[in-house]
Amino acid sequence: MPPLDDGGRLSAETELRALVDAFPDVGFIIDTEGRYVQVLSGPESEGLLYDDPEELLGSRISELFDDETTELFMSNIRAAVETGDRQSFEYSLVVPEGERYFEARVTPVDSVDVETDTDYVVYVARDVTEWQKSQRELARQRGYMRQMLDSLDDVFYALDRNGDLVDWNRSVETVSGYTADELSTCAVYDIFGEGAAERLHGFVTEVLETGSARRVAEVETKSGAQIPYEFVAGLFDDPRGGDLVVGIGRDVSERIEREEQVRVFGRVLRHNMRNKMTIIEGTAETLDRESDGAFAPATGRIRSAADDLTRLTEKAHDATEILLQESHPEPVDVDAIAREVVSERLLEHDRAQFAYSGDRGATAVAIPAVRQAISELVENAVVHSREPGNDDDDDGDDPEVRVSVEALTDVVTVTVSDDGPGLPDHEANIVTEEREMTPVFHASGMGLWLVRWIVKRSRGELRLDDNGDGGTSLTIELSRANGLETTGTADPVQDGEEE
Repeated sequence: MPPLDDGGRLSAETELRALVDAFPDVGFIIDTEGRYVQVLSGPESEGLLYDDPEELLGSRISELFDDETTELFMSNIRAAVETGDRQSFEYSLVVPEGERYFEARVTPVDSVDVETDTDYVVYVARDVTEWQKSQRELARQRGYMRQMLDSLDDVFYALDRNGDLVDWNRSVETVSGYTADELSTCAVYDIFGEGAAERLHGFVTEVLETGSARRVAEVETKSGAQIPYEFVAGLFDDPRGGDLVVGIGRDVSERIEREEQVRVFGRVLRHNMRNKMTIIEGTAETLDRESDGAFAPATGRIRSAADDLTRLTEKAHDATEILLQESHPEPVDVDAIAREVVSERLLEHDRAQFAYSGDRGATAVAIPAVRQAISELVENAVVHSREPGNDDDDDGDDPEVRVSVEALTDVVTVTVSDDGPGLPDHEANIVTEEREMTPVFHASGMGLWLVRWIVKRSRGELRLDDNGDGGTSLTIELSRANGLETTGTADPVQDGEEE
């Protein structure tokens, strides 16, 4: 049983010993001469002492440490005694446990030894080695991140809820022409020009409400130049409090100019091709009329070739417009799209027989142009279902096309099948990606090239399957949109009617 005083309480010495044993830090009582008067350390903290406790007692700081460390300790001891305030500082020492980092706190003792007129301080040192390591690692990561951000050609930015710029990389300064000091004090609309406040508010609001946003806007530099940038941002929950809109911006000047050039050349080509084809077809008709049909086979081939070239020009124009559209994968109702496409093809090909089955609510992630891809596959199936040499006016069998949409666990598939002779090799190679587009590729594969590009931009896959009993099956596989369930299977559509 621990010793008690006359009042039945623990003695002061016993209380102090118990407190020291439970103390995780090391402590000392030191006089103003730097002499260790008492060592306060428990069993767990003795490994943090510079020397054995018995050796430390009576020793002076100047006898144990080098001049620099001695001055650090003594200056803080003197300051504590002279000001009466606690002093704090950090240092490192090599102790039995290795190099350790300490945070020291020096507090003056109120009582003075009247016989020697000596002042004392309580000196407590806390081991902060692990904290120091984490701080150094954090500083390293911050430096690495800052170096990485400053090496980007793109601009990096962080905005608060009010749309004010709170962080940026060096490219923001380079592009805008503003210095770091100017950016920290100027209003953000100075960077974006007139009307920016409303646009910026809408952008920040969208990020705060949906978690992300994408916008193209013009940046107005300090010199007044206008530069189109595409901004992408996400929501960052700052642990220090408050949300931040964090993202990057990319200069899209060249992209916009290139797209405009492609559109101009496409429009010029389309216009001139239409005019020339009109002349060719008119000339063929004149030749037929003036020769009383003597050259009918030849003029028929001329008109057919002109029609094919006109259709190819229109398809190339449509494909260019689709591919130039700025679009990103988003949830789309594949079942609804496929059903609409089949209904439209029923009206265009009255002799074709269509069968449709699909999982209602089959929603996948794709670009909006996936509708064009499905339409191309259905049209392609109608064309390849006919026997070679037949068309809609022949007496051959009616084309049979089957379209199905299936929602699986992770993907949604769209399969279009026909009962024709199969795809020509040059078109099959487009699907299997065994052949890239060259100056001599077959124009008849333009639609499949478009399908392949749309599926790729939708981050999906296009594959060619063997029916086994003849014909062709082409399948588009897309990632299924999360959190969406199917609600059943649609009734099949056959011969233009729903059963």
